[in-house]
Amino acid sequence: MRTLTIAAFISLVAFSGFPQQKLVETIEVRVVNVDVVVRDRAGNPVSGLTKDDFEVFEEGVRQTITNLYEVRRSDVTGPEQSDVPLELRQRRLLVFVDSASLQNAKKQAVLAAVEKFVDQKMRPEDQAMIVSWRLGVHMLSPFTNDKQTLKHAIDQLRRMAPAGEGQQIAIEKAKRDIQEFVRIGQDGVLKWPEAYAQAQMDVDGYAQRLSVEQEPMLQAMERMATSMGGLEGKKVLLFVGEHLTGRPGAELYRYAFDAFSPYMGQSNLPNLQAITGVSGNRTLDMIDDVAKRASENGVAIYAIGTAQSAHEISADNNATLDYTESFSRAASTGSALKAMASATGGVAVTQTTNFELAFDIINKDLDSYYSLGYRPPESRGTPRKVVVKLKNPKYLVRARETVVIKSSDDQMTDRVIANLYTDGASSAWPISVATGPPSSDGGKFRIPVKVTMPSTITLLPQNQKLVGGFILYFVVGSGDGHTSEVMRRPQGLGIPPFAEQAVRAKPMTFTTAIRVNPGENVLSVGIIDQISGTTGFARAKIRAR
Repeated sequence: MRTLTIAAFISLVAFSGFPQQKLVETIEVRVVNVDVVVRDRAGNPVSGLTKDDFEVFEEGVRQTITNLYEVRRSDVTGPEQSDVPLELRQRRLLVFVDSASLQNAKKQAVLAAVEKFVDQKMRPEDQAMIVSWRLGVHMLSPFTNDKQTLKHAIDQLRRMAPAGEGQQIAIEKAKRDIQEFVRIGQDGVLKWPEAYAQAQMDVDGYAQRLSVEQEPMLQAMERMATSMGGLEGKKVLLFVGEHLTGRPGAELYRYAFDAFSPYMGQSNLPNLQAITGVSGNRTLDMIDDVAKRASENGVAIYAIGTAQSAHEISADNNATLDYTESFSRAASTGSALKAMASATGGVAVTQTTNFELAFDIINKDLDSYYSLGYRPPESRGTPRKVVVKLKNPKYLVRARETVVIKSSDDQMTDRVIANLYTDGASSAWPISVATGPPSSDGGKFRIPVKVTMPSTITLLPQNQKLVGGFILYFVVGSGDGHTSEVMRRPQGLGIPPFAEQAVRAKPMTFTTAIRVNPGENVLSVGIIDQISGTTGFARAKIRAR
């Protein structure tokens, strides 16, 4: 994840230094959970499976399945599955809309389907977040189950206009330029190889511009997927967009190749695969990175691609060539979205205008799946390839392809980042955070911070004292999805036994200061009791002006 130097330092002014040592010996028993969607050949959910029906392989080695839950949700008003833990059946849906490329009519239709989903499919334990991409990330709502907040965010999205001239206009211009170079070749102004080289240079320019436009959006998607790692429940990132191609310009390279072939002969043209294989390779890698980060964090990517292939007839261009280019462009987007979704256990619905049907397909996945767990070999911090199989070949199975085993510290880091974007983070240790007035500090602002927590910290007798400890985590996030590094501050406490009652009689406080960039930011604070593992989270908005 990219980071900004938002919080540059923390100066501790509470709790004197206490030797950091292991207070108790702990053995971490990790269980990896993998959500698995099972369908029959007709696409219908398959129910009633047990652990014996599945096989899980990590790096090619079969693993023992330790637990299996079947999650089924018939409708919003149906009975709950009391045997399935809440953290498995609740849903976290991040809707990421590419407003820059999405045509307005299609965007309105998609948002109507989103609003219907919020109204009819969300249960109280579910949360959704609305994000728009338009010359940068616009976080229109955090994760919340407040339907009015989500509808307000959807209304904001409705009013966002596309950015720039639009891809279709740019494509039409490039096609006209290619046809102009064909006419130049026909008139003998340039030799055919020279005319073709000029046309190819035009396509190179278009491909480079498209790549530059797509890269920051893909980086933003990767940040959003990573930020969801600390959330509980079924985690889904839904991408909605008109175009997202792994090989920018490939359809126009094909268009130019076909336009010049009648005059030069294909044997005299550069190999088409070599042309389309060069441009966009970085974009393919970035699409793969988005899928890997999502899979590692247990986030399933679903996608709705609104691009459609169509017969485009004009006075200047050959209709067959137009159809080939249009089909190629839609197919390229569909291929990129399907690859990204497949690696995470999700689905891409492409070349459609029936967005309610697309949401029904997605909702069917979210309403019926299995959550299985296994204890992995010790491979902490390293991405591991995981494959889930069914013994019955009649059924189809989808699951994420990569897992990462994270330490308790890494998990807390994920959770404090996720707390930037969610209402009501699970907090067994109720804490609060307050910020003081900002003061200018070298182009940034210095913000006093005070964390207050109940004095229920776990204390154990050791060397005629009662000792305990906790770790505070701080991270600052900006409105465009960037975050500072997560700052970790261990604190120890040692008191004589007779002082315990006095210590527990009032809350504990921790004060510090952070430096932030000008503007609006969010401060997220997490705390974990080093002995009991109890955690607490809080956040505060910061306006530095």
